[in-house]
Amino acid sequence: MLIIDTDGGVDDILCLAIAVKLGLAEDLAVTTCFGNVNVDRATSNVTLLARTMGVDIPVYKGAASSLDGAIVDAEAVHGHDGLGGASEGFFDPHARPLSALVPVALAREDRSIDIVAVGPATNIPGMIERFGAKIRSVTLMTGVVYDFGSLNHFSTFNAYGDPLALGKVVDQREIPVTLVPLDLCRKVMLPKSRLPAFDRFGAVGDILKRSHAFYMDVYRDLEGIEGCYPHDSLTLLCHLHPDRFHLVPFAVRVGREGEERGHLIVGKDATPTVQIAMGTRYRWAHDFFRFDWVEA
Repeated sequence: MLIIDTDGGVDDILCLAIAVKLGLAEDLAVTTCFGNVNVDRATSNVTLLARTMGVDIPVYKGAASSLDGAIVDAEAVHGHDGLGGASEGFFDPHARPLSALVPVALAREDRSIDIVAVGPATNIPGMIERFGAKIRSVTLMTGVVYDFGSLNHFSTFNAYGDPLALGKVVDQREIPVTLVPLDLCRKVMLPKSRLPAFDRFGAVGDILKRSHAFYMDVYRDLEGIEGCYPHDSLTLLCHLHPDRFHLVPFAVRVGREGEERGHLIVGKDATPTVQIAMGTRYRWAHDFFRFDWVEA
């Protein structure tokens, strides 16, 4: 069973669309949390994607705020609706509560669980507590190691959003954890010239094009590039194809207060606690985001 935990922004929706096109929908569940937008809007965006693609993906609504009560958003980057205005007024925040996922996930003793988390980590410690050894892996898009952060010098949005939850995930030792940091994500760009390729996704292609056009305009203003970084989709690929990524073991702790909030404090001398994806096979990654593999 694959669980994608998402805060419902532009790159999140592309990640989910790719998961569907890769044939993962049959054993996929989606959990939502606050982050790019509030949890109701994140839930609505996932529902919009599923309906537009004609797939029945169970959606479970999770955390509305971080474990320490903080609430952040990235509407300036993703738009007021999280999709750069492409939702066209659609709003359906209704979904099962996150607690309803427990009996589903535990129903089959022979089924392992993989978690790909592409928003703040708020929902993940609870899943680890409830599902325990059934979880085979946790892969998170979060943090920055050697590069500049996106939210401040040291931190990325997801890590800053809930450092307490992220700390709980990296501190535990029972379940393998992989982090996909901004250091890697900035090395793989989805260029603006590639927008027409979203037509291959069918009906949802228009939402992907319009939301990414908005998102890419923001990136042009923020970072001077003609495109964007498909952070969340790259995280899904790291989970699916770990052999194509350069995974480095690090000892990590997470700063939780003040200027250290969300800061990944890493070292290679202590006993490693996680592996961090620091590189990939770039020709393969860039070719993947041409979307030639998508059956129109």
